[in-house]
Amino acid sequence: MEKFKWQPGASPNPKGRPKGSRNKLGEEFLSDMLAVWNERGKEAIEATAKDHPDRFVSIVASILPKELNVNTNPTDKMSDEDLERAIAGLESFLRSAGIDTSSLGQGDATKH
Repeated sequence: MEKFKWQPGASPNPKGRPKGSRNKLGEEFLSDMLAVWNERGKEAIEATAKDHPDRFVSIVASILPKELNVNTNPTDKMSDEDLERAIAGLESFLRSAGIDTSSLGQGDATKH
């Protein structure tokens, strides 16, 4: 029997891995995982949260986007025209509800 002498790009099996075998393995693995998940997924989450809260938090953190855009002021990206239309709409709504709007906007907008 001749010993195989390794060379870059060489393989003891000249045909290499059968075409599609990696995809088939991945598909079967994911199918099996999905079957187990459908059967025990929620239980596993609850058990992990209860018995291993540190792991649970790590898992949650790992699936969150790397960057979160936390905009706490939705008006930050509004144009002046959009803001003026929104204010006019609110004033109209308040007037239709019988609320006096004559004193609105009387303050200095530059003071905080």
